[in-house]
Amino acid sequence: MTDAPAPDIAIADFTLPERCGASAAHDLVAAGRALEPGARMRIDAGAVARMSCATVVALISLAQAAAEAGGAVIIRAPTNAFTDAFTDLDLFGALMNMEFAE
Repeated sequence: MTDAPAPDIAIADFTLPERCGASAAHDLVAAGRALEPGARMRIDAGAVARMSCATVVALISLAQAAAEAGGAVIIRAPTNAFTDAFTDLDLFGALMNMEFAE
């Protein structure tokens, strides 16, 4: 008897803009709601120069919801401004619970 191959994991890509304000947070939440259970969302943070509290909270909520549904949020190329936004809000620990990729 052989094990059946694992089903393909859905991966959605999302690119954060240079300035992540309420609009970026809204777009991120909408993209997260469209995810299938178990899906993974790759978030490109390579252009972020400024990020609002709303976007930080949206990212944390998305990561928690994805994990609860068997998926994950994967952060790619985080800038200093991206990580500083979490640190400034004393939420660096929440950022460290996310996955990172090159």
